[in-house]
Amino acid sequence: ADLPDEGALAALMDEVAAVAAYLRSQEQKPTDVILKYAANSRIEATGKVLVTGQGCFNTNIYAGGSVEINGVFRGGEIVAGGRVSVREAGSELGVRTVIRVPEEYWIKLGKAYENVLLRVGDQAALLAQLSLAVEARLDARGRLNVNALPLEPEAGS
Repeated sequence: ADLPDEGALAALMDEVAAVAAYLRSQEQKPTDVILKYAANSRIEATGKVLVTGQGCFNTNIYAGGSVEINGVFRGGEIVAGGRVSVREAGSELGVRTVIRVPEEYWIKLGKAYENVLLRVGDQAALLAQLSLAVEARLDARGRLNVNALPLEPEAGS
């Protein structure tokens, strides 16, 4: 068999190095995920995640950036590298719902049910009742502040 000469081999190695450098540069750019609905899913993005429709059910979201859900997030976990905003989190049945952000970011929920776990940095709070306008963030001393308007469950619920 004929072996390539040193020049051809060096040219091939240069091409491989150029392709490897290009692929590494592509990994650096955050990629966003935009969707309407997810169920029993795992969603991963190096950038942000935006859910524009009905929402997510029993779904785990891992985002390098922020997460915004215009609908519901019922069951599962959100781990974000930025802020999290959800219109409605958890469920009347108290399904396990966890939302995590780094210490410098916040969590905002329009409506949240009992048994939603909020974690900002290494501080956590478990919501004990149905609440509106939930905001969770660390104060200047690193303590978790959760502000919310508690609601009484409707009769018969």
